[in-house]
Amino acid sequence: MRALGSRCGGLRGMRPAEVSGRTTLRPRDRVVGSLRGCRATLEGPSPASGVDTKWVEVGVVTGAHGLRGEIRVKPLTDSADERFRAGKKSWLKRRTTIFEDSAEPEQMSIEFVRNVTTRGKLAYLLKLDSVSSREEAEDMKGHTLLVKADEREELDGDAEFYVQDLFGLQVRLRQGVREEPIELGTVVDVYDGTGVHDTLDIEVCESYLQSVLPGGSEGGEGGKGQGGKRRAPPKGKGKVCVLVPFAREIVPVVDTEGGFCEIDPPEGLIEACLYRKKR
Repeated sequence: MRALGSRCGGLRGMRPAEVSGRTTLRPRDRVVGSLRGCRATLEGPSPASGVDTKWVEVGVVTGAHGLRGEIRVKPLTDSADERFRAGKKSWLKRRTTIFEDSAEPEQMSIEFVRNVTTRGKLAYLLKLDSVSSREEAEDMKGHTLLVKADEREELDGDAEFYVQDLFGLQVRLRQGVREEPIELGTVVDVYDGTGVHDTLDIEVCESYLQSVLPGGSEGGEGGKGQGGKRRAPPKGKGKVCVLVPFAREIVPVVDTEGGFCEIDPPEGLIEACLYRKKR
């Protein structure tokens, strides 16, 4: 194991976005860090074919603009100029209630588009062919714009990954050259803008916590964690998670087809970066 130069490296003092049902939106149709992402995949039947299709959220409607049915869209993509341009087809996922979306995305055409910056934040003003009044545009607040996952650009082999493809990966912690990796947990989020690298948010599994603490996630006297050190998870309620930089030297193996990744963090990083997610 390598020595950890400072507490949690470039993550010191950083707190993950406090979200409830993912109300804090971060770009998802982007590519991750040095290894390059999209909000979690939505799966459902394609209206045209009836075949199950994976969808990627590329924007969310935040409100209406003007009187002719323009909508204001917050981009969730690195390729906004490509996703939102006049003449391009787009798919709309309607939100029927706070907790539920419509069963099937609807295809619409973008008639024209322009972008604006308000308080330093970029937004796109879109006119869709099926929306002609301000009232209709206001009713679209909270709806999301989608593209099909198979329409995304191809990435550079094992060096680039879409964020959505990292969600749900099982995380294995390397113990040494001759020892088999042990299960650490599951990737539940990916944060960007936290430093040089993107950051994996890993929900720590109970089996790992049991190996560290006799009381598991509920706490108790510390057992042996990474590097043989004793470390109790933070007090309180909520899932125990750990933040790990998504850098090749720390995450040497990513197998999206196999559904797992392996991490080899510096000694002490896991213990230093444990936190308890707010409910």
